Amino acid sequence: MTKENFLKLVPGSVLIVDIREDNEVLSLSSPAEASHIPMQTFAEQIQKELIPKDKKIITVCYSGARCRALQNLLANFGYESDYLEGGIARL
Repeated sequence: MTKENFLKLVPGSVLIVDIREDNEVLSLSSPAEASHIPMQTFAEQIQKELIPKDKKIITVCYSGARCRALQNLLANFGYESDYLEGGIARL
């Protein structure tokens, strides 16, 4: 998802998840509407069914690389998802 499309998202229409580590979020804050679930715990959160499937998941990280890697996991568990291309460093 491009930066332009990300900025046009209607709050509440999707679930935005910041997958960066805790220390990264402290140095550069998450978008206001984002939930924070570090990538290292994401698979566990999915397996415990703690991430809802009723909304499209939009993942964000610093550059977008980790989000691209996470797309296969989300697809394998039946989630509709996308990610912020270029990461939040470009917001």
